[in-house]
Amino acid sequence: MSAASVYFHNSLATVSYHASGYVCLTWSNAAIAEDELRALYTHTLHALTHYRSSKLLTDQRARQPLPVEAQQWIVREWIPAAVRASGYSHCAIVEGVLPETSAPARNVGNALQTSLSFRYFTDPEPAGAWLAEQNGVSPEKLTQHS
Repeated sequence: MSAASVYFHNSLATVSYHASGYVCLTWSNAAIAEDELRALYTHTLHALTHYRSSKLLTDQRARQPLPVEAQQWIVREWIPAAVRASGYSHCAIVEGVLPETSAPARNVGNALQTSLSFRYFTDPEPAGAWLAEQNGVSPEKLTQHS
């Protein structure tokens, strides 16, 4: 993936911006608390608008299961607000391997009633490449870091 600039960090995740034009939300394995979750998503939306990006990569491999109430809030409030504020249009979701961690992301995707384009991945590299392609940036032009 390309070089990243950290925008925000709390116990749940780090929000960063990648030079290939997308915001990245990299989750930790911390227990999900509602106030921390809402702060994280508030700063994610701020990052999307600040960097004038409409694309998000969410790396959920380490994330704890997302409570149903949080899933509903994301679908009903956060995603529509992000679409309005930043033109949020593409989301690459790097799923956890356990069903209890990947099912909430699928539930959010299945409940969407917006034109948000999203795809599921098992690794962040192809997820970042897919988002870069949406920007018209060839994956071969991305700087690779190990």
